[in-house]
Amino acid sequence: MNNSFGYISLLLLCGLANAVDVHAQEVAPAREHKGFVQVDLKVSGVSRGIVQDLGGGMKDSYSVDSTRLFVQASIKPLSMLEVYALGGGADARITDVYENKFYGGLGPYYGAGLRLRLYESIQRRALSLFLDGSFSQFVSREPATLKRFEGAGYFNVDEKFLWREYGISLLGKWRLAFSGAPEGFVGLRISWVDGEDSFSGQISQKYDFVQEGLIALLLGTDIFLDSKENVAITIELGIGEPTSLSGGVRLWF
Repeated sequence: MNNSFGYISLLLLCGLANAVDVHAQEVAPAREHKGFVQVDLKVSGVSRGIVQDLGGGMKDSYSVDSTRLFVQASIKPLSMLEVYALGGGADARITDVYENKFYGGLGPYYGAGLRLRLYESIQRRALSLFLDGSFSQFVSREPATLKRFEGAGYFNVDEKFLWREYGISLLGKWRLAFSGAPEGFVGLRISWVDGEDSFSGQISQKYDFVQEGLIALLLGTDIFLDSKENVAITIELGIGEPTSLSGGVRLWF
């Protein structure tokens, strides 16, 4: 009888331990390498202040608005390292000026970057910290437009706007420990710009510009659309310099 009771008790304990283990896996899945390939289809609106060097010690400030449509493809050669490239189109607009407004058309937009995971909690994606570095560039043109040049008068010119941007971000991601929970992130991004505003036609001229501010606060989320978490809607808000709003679809393979 004692042997039978002991055997039954052992079976019950084993069954209870197994049930607890299964529940723990459901509530807090083990850490995993999420997708070797990630593809983002994104649209982004960006507004940023720049300072333009007009020569002779004169400078002027403008706000540049840009709409960007692009695909970003990432690979993870290591679980802690992500490398990505992006390509698409972007435009530029300068409208907060009395004269020489700029309405540039959609031009080529491309860039690259890498993301290094600094920390990940034992529970799957419960908390992760990343360091991200990136570079991007685009060109936007406005053809045959009448522009005024200080001390020279009005001329019919083609205007080309070349934008180069470099950035470093520190990001923290977190999520609740159940399947399908949205993933949120917050971070700080330091970025700087250098570029050229050039004119050709009846007169040739070129002005260099740099950024007016450096730091932006980033807030965002991934909302998963399937049980395997291979498809998500992603939303990102940037507050500061630049101010931005991005949205799109994120896919993992």
